[in-house]
Amino acid sequence: MSQLKRSKLLDRETVEARQARRLERARKAFLREFGSPGYTGAGDTERWREQGKIFTVTYQGATHIPRFQFDKRGFPLPAIAGVIKALGAKTSEWGLGMWFTAANGWLGGQRPVDLLKDDPERVVRVAEQEAAGLVF
Repeated sequence: MSQLKRSKLLDRETVEARQARRLERARKAFLREFGSPGYTGAGDTERWREQGKIFTVTYQGATHIPRFQFDKRGFPLPAIAGVIKALGAKTSEWGLGMWFTAANGWLGGQRPVDLLKDDPERVVRVAEQEAAGLVF
């Protein structure tokens, strides 16, 4: 194998390894802030997940329900279903989780999760815009 090919292969492996480490750190941070371990797939939670009202994420064999999806009484926030409807077919469940918790340019750098209770319609509208692939 030539030196150039070997160098490109090592560079790609390095990029992939760095990306894997970043993803691992992001998932751990997400779960520290929002995770709720102990999902059993029973009762209302499973029905809500099947209906597209909430989503779960799996990490190291355990399924977690991000807490930000629920109101004070434990019911799903309607905006979650709107975002799942807009983005769910285009992203993974981890992708949804990261979308909710990352700074968003459409929201002036705010995280969608931080606007779920005060401006849920805006969060859903932004998800729909992103799903449509609008670019300015």
